[in-house]
Amino acid sequence: MTMKIIDVAGGGYTLEKDGVSFSLTLDEAYQFNQKFDADCEGSAIELEKEQRMEKIFRGGRTPAKLQKEQDTRKKIVSWINEGDVGCSSQTLLSVMMGIDCSPTIPYDRWDFGRCHRLLQLVDKDTQKACLKEAAQKYPIWVSFEREWERLTELYVKGEEEEFKKLIKSLGW
Repeated sequence: MTMKIIDVAGGGYTLEKDGVSFSLTLDEAYQFNQKFDADCEGSAIELEKEQRMEKIFRGGRTPAKLQKEQDTRKKIVSWINEGDVGCSSQTLLSVMMGIDCSPTIPYDRWDFGRCHRLLQLVDKDTQKACLKEAAQKYPIWVSFEREWERLTELYVKGEEEEFKKLIKSLGW
């Protein structure tokens, strides 16, 4: 009986053996490979491992990138558990996760701060993609995507009056 890797996604693997599928995290898959590598060299499992790695690299998802994705997910879960969440930051999180929601925008410095801290958990490309997608899905976010860098600059510098003027002009 051979074990077959049927999917590589979301920082883990979906395997099938004897018609039963199960999922492994990156850590579990690594332990699985360590345990069975010596016994399985040249076997169907080794072939599947090579095919899996080829699929990962062909998709541009190196093991290091997969680990980074898993680390980011852990940071986001911690952010949620710590309670630093508001309606507008939930909108951005929903966009990141590909889930539809009833969108809201940040109406003040505190709302914006929660959005800012969420976006700080991901890389710059993901930040930009998230804001772009939010603007594409929800017209209420268009002006926020356009002015996000300026809002961030004012927020970080603590220029409260300028920040307040700008955010009010965008949302009200």
